[in-house]
Amino acid sequence: MLIEKKSLGEIAKALGRSKSTVSLEPKRNSTPEYRLYMSHRAHGRAEERKKQTDTHQRLKNERIEAYVRSMLKDGWSPELIAGRIEIDQPGLSISRASNN
Repeated sequence: MLIEKKSLGEIAKALGRSKSTVSLEPKRNSTPEYRLYMSHRAHGRAEERKKQTDTHQRLKNERIEAYVRSMLKDGWSPELIAGRIEIDQPGLSISRASNN
């Protein structure tokens, strides 16, 4: 549809997506060398990003995992645990961000 010079609004409507979502796709997945959007390459890039996020280790090591499990068992929230770990276990840290 981009090759056919359709507007982002027309493409979004045809795909049942928001215009902002459609506008991000070519920016995120165009070839860096030529600034050209090719759907088969974009799909490959998206698949590679998905693989990388699936292998992201949530808790960096066994010490952190044991600490988190213990605190969760005691009723602590993830936010409190993330804030407290640096005090209880100097040198260790975890992200407060949620990856739902």
